[in-house]
This record gives sequence, C-alpha cells and structure tokens, in this order.
Amino acid sequence: DKCLLNNYMIWNLVRKTSSFLDQRFQDADEKFMEVMYGTKKTCLPRWKFCVSDTENTLGFALGPMFVKATFAEDSKNIAGEIILEIKKAFEESLSTLKWMDEDTRKSAKEKADAIYNMIGYPNFIMDPKELDKVF
Repeated sequence: DKCLLNNYMIWNLVRKTSSFLDQRFQDADEKFMEVMYGTKKTCLPRWKFCVSDTENTLGFALGPMFVKATFAEDSKNIAGEIILEIKKAFEESLSTLKWMDEDTRKSAKEKADAIYNMIGYPNFIMDPKELDKVF
C-alpha cells in the first residue's frame, strides 16, 4: 500500500531529524520512546549532540585539528616503532619454540606478516590535497 509506505518513510524522517529541532521536539521524542518501549531516553545536552553530529558529518576533516592539538609530533612514530619491535620479537621467538610444529609455526608467521599499523590516525588526514580527495 503506497499510503502506508509513504507514512512509514515520513515517520522515519521525522524521527531521524527531530533531534535537530528545539527542545519541544526532543521532549516529545523522549515521551514517545517511553510510551512505545518503556524506556526513558536521556537526551544528550545540546552542545554534546552538536559536537557529535559535527564529528559524524565531517569526520576526517576535523582530524588535523585534533591531531595538532593532542598528539606530540613524534608520538605516532614512536608507537609504530614499538609495534615493529614487538612484531620482530614475536617472529624471532617462533624459531625457538620447541612445542610448536612446523605447520603451526608457518601459520603464526603468516599471521605476523599480516599485521599492519593502525596507530593514531591515517596519514592522509595531515595532507590537505589527500584530504580533499575524500571530501
């Protein structure tokens, strides 16, 4: 039924956008959730909602400002070196483990080789040209 589908779509639009409206709509949404589901929804303070929505919308575009404000310049490199040292120590220990058979050792080495660095933040966010490609 087109009418039912139309009402469903409009209702979903209203529910998803009510948090952008003033407090009356947030209160109505809270009351609706309480009546429908028996749970009391606690709304975020407006400023927290706005910060969260901005982050969800802009994501990586905010990254450089956050990184510059919170990360020491060499902290990502230092953390990366620590991870490489741990990986290297693990791989070296594989050859000396008496209890491990060759098939297991080979599988462990393959898993170690598959480890990749995801420390801190992606490098592209600090390059305006690369960041522009995302947005």
